[in-house]
Amino acid sequence: MRIGRTLPPAAAPIYPRDILSGIRGHLNGYRELDRFETDLKNYFGVRYCFLLSSGKAALTLILEALKEIHPDRDEVLIPAFTCYSVPSAIVHAG
Repeated sequence: MRIGRTLPPAAAPIYPRDILSGIRGHLNGYRELDRFETDLKNYFGVRYCFLLSSGKAALTLILEALKEIHPDRDEVLIPAFTCYSVPSAIVHAG
């Protein structure tokens, strides 16, 4: 059996408005992040919103917050088969 060259999946089309939004975000910098954060808070009806760079950073932040709330709990259970980011975030959070 011969497997030929394959292309990675690309399911999300990019429209001109998406490109313009990216350019606007690049030019306006933190003002766009603040606007996006405000939009998220309004949409979900919450007081606080934290924009992070990755899911691992978010999981680390959540675990650190839980450690502050419940310092007596120091065990995290995870499935045997998981991506590297999950145990890495647990170790990073202490």
